[in-house]
Amino acid sequence: MQPNQPISSLGGKPSSWPSREPTYHPFGVQFEAGQLLTRTFSLWSKDIGRLIGINALPIALILVLGALGVGAAFAVYGVAVLNAFDDSAMWIPLAIGGMGFGIVSWLLYVAGQVGSFVAVEEVIRGEPPRIGAFGAITAGLSSMPALLGVYAVFAVITAVILVPVTGLTVAAIASESIGLGIGAFVVAMPSSVVICYVGLRLLTIAPVAAVVEELGPIAALRRSLELTKGNAIDLFVAALVFGVTLMGINICLSILGIIPIVGAFVQLASIVVLGSLQAVWATLAYAGLRDRLGR
Repeated sequence: MQPNQPISSLGGKPSSWPSREPTYHPFGVQFEAGQLLTRTFSLWSKDIGRLIGINALPIALILVLGALGVGAAFAVYGVAVLNAFDDSAMWIPLAIGGMGFGIVSWLLYVAGQVGSFVAVEEVIRGEPPRIGAFGAITAGLSSMPALLGVYAVFAVITAVILVPVTGLTVAAIASESIGLGIGAFVVAMPSSVVICYVGLRLLTIAPVAAVVEELGPIAALRRSLELTKGNAIDLFVAALVFGVTLMGINICLSILGIIPIVGAFVQLASIVVLGSLQAVWATLAYAGLRDRLGR
């Protein structure tokens, strides 16, 4: 059987070919400080159990690793004492172990934040909650390479901005010069403003863009600049309102933290609560900026 019409291959320039990109579906999030704050607490309260679990799991793992690390440190110290080892040699494995613990703890905490992003995206897209705490952490760990790249780029940018401040500070300390110290302080003020601006353009959106849109570090960086272009003031106001709110919550929890023993659990609870709220707000801010841009 012969076809009714001949089959022809695509011709012309690639830019004229049909787009293969997935269709963008709006999140339905309005980017406005009050709306973001209200919706953050509304979404958080409706999904509080899952969000708390996602952020509490890394903390629990960190505590377990910390306990094992303390036990290992005492064991190393005991071996050193019994065998009369040199004290300086004893600190080498302890220092290495401490650095490893710090890195693993940070990775687990970031994985919890990323897991929250994934969970919140399900909700704001209108999908039923399917991912649990362990699934969210696994998803967070799978996105870690892209996130580490984003954080590394931001760290390099920040370090470059702080070069004059660092140089003047080191010179002031070395020469005990009051004039250089004042110069470092003066230069630090505009540098702080620049870092704040860069943070608004990159730090709030880049991790979410890297996770939700599964972009690489450089692509996520460019995407963040695209999303926040012309929105720096609105983003600053929204971040300020949310930051002041979190500060108030933290102060209230800190009052309870004064109570012996109970205070330690309150401090851990505050880390979990504030971390989950930050993840919800960041995801909603990303969704609102993307809706405003329209793609």
